[in-house]
Amino acid sequence: MEAALVDAMGRQTAVLLQMWEIVVQQREALKSGRLPVLQDLMRSLQGISAQARTEEASRDREARRLAAALGCAPRVSALAEALGDEGGARLRGAAEALTQAVKQLRAETQLLSRLVEESLALQQLLLAEYRRLEGSVTGTLPNMDFRG
Repeated sequence: MEAALVDAMGRQTAVLLQMWEIVVQQREALKSGRLPVLQDLMRSLQGISAQARTEEASRDREARRLAAALGCAPRVSALAEALGDEGGARLRGAAEALTQAVKQLRAETQLLSRLVEESLALQQLLLAEYRRLEGSVTGTLPNMDFRG
């Protein structure tokens, strides 16, 4: 009875783990300054994000369908209780895997976000320093005519 929901949760977990892998690759590309790779990874992440939304909708639909059939709320705890030991255990296992994937993706995304912020701050600092140096160097050059 719970098979469709467990399958939907498994698919959603798999997509989130694919997203996590891409975010890890983005972090590595950012750290090594590989902008073209980073841009390709951004495009990949956009595509898989759409797939993640589709899987989320599928999981929600299956949870509501099962909840209606069992006469309970569409929450894992209520569904697992209504399913009994075996079905409830399968559902809780799928929910735990999904929760872990969400936590893993969230942690990596936060790490990437901090790295991007640090990179931006460093770039702004370097740009300000180059502008300061440019002003001090060009301000000290004599007015010379280099036309042969």
